[in-house]
Amino acid sequence: MAQRMWSGVPVPESGVSRYRGTFRDSRTGPGAEQVCTGTIDMTDNRPGQRFSVTWNVTGGKACPVIGQTVTLNLVAALPRPDGRGDFTPVSVDQWNGGTQSSTWRGWRVVSADGFLNCRATPNGSIRRTYNAGDPITAFRDRSGLAMTTSNGAPWLRTADNCLVRANARFVQPTNSF
Repeated sequence: MAQRMWSGVPVPESGVSRYRGTFRDSRTGPGAEQVCTGTIDMTDNRPGQRFSVTWNVTGGKACPVIGQTVTLNLVAALPRPDGRGDFTPVSVDQWNGGTQSSTWRGWRVVSADGFLNCRATPNGSIRRTYNAGDPITAFRDRSGLAMTTSNGAPWLRTADNCLVRANARFVQPTNSF
């Protein structure tokens, strides 16, 4: 049986999400127990497109790869909009097991005019305005779902408790650590 644990803190960088910490990876079962430990560095190199994970193995018990560094460059598995550019509940709500589900948490404003209004209700009064490039976090309540639909158009409730149009012209999903 394999066990993986990692811990650390996010490292802020301009336009790039980065997480640095430690890891412990163990294998038990037939044969000798193996435990590898070291540092881990996760970088969102191109937000919303690609990220990398680097493990630097520095120790452990019967670990066959001490002193080695492994890097994986991964393509982000982000929600995709439909043919109209809409991010619908089908594409952004994730099943977490059992009866739990949640809306994709991390978003970034990409509106071509440089700002995005966040409204009290769909097409309602403006509560606040986000600037292009601003990160947005989906609202989290007991249900875990932050999407609503009005007149066939999907809207995303943000952590600021207001709604933005869930369309690729205005927002894009991101990987957030």
